[in-house]
Amino acid sequence: MNHVSCTGKISVDVPTEQALAVLWDIQNLQLYEPKADSAQVEPETKTNGTCIVQGRFAGMRWSGKFSYEINDHGFHSEMLQGPSGVRVKGGFVVQAEGSHRCQITHYENYQFSHWMSPLSLLIRLYLFWAMKKELRDLAAAIQKNKTSI
Repeated sequence: MNHVSCTGKISVDVPTEQALAVLWDIQNLQLYEPKADSAQVEPETKTNGTCIVQGRFAGMRWSGKFSYEINDHGFHSEMLQGPSGVRVKGGFVVQAEGSHRCQITHYENYQFSHWMSPLSLLIRLYLFWAMKKELRDLAAAIQKNKTSI
């Protein structure tokens, strides 16, 4: 399998609790994840459940089912079902940088079948572009929710 790992960070001028509130509402995924058009959350407990996501990956339609686990610093998710030959896991970690500023780290780990090797450079470029966009869109969603929290 081919492995691709992406990690990105962004600082946001909001308290940690405000960023966590947006991330912990898993339904918000469709607001900031550029590869997701919709997210249907099915909670099992207050801190975990599954989410069915539909969207586009580099313009190609896809859908997948993910487990998620909310923790004190963000959440972690793993793909349970999805496109053949693809495994995905990732999440977010929020850390305070002061009383009104926090840093959000986002990580994604992909495994692709060997038959996708000829596309690996393009896949990497797309994933790094998508992560930058995702962090910008997440920061915007957190700022937008500033007044409602």
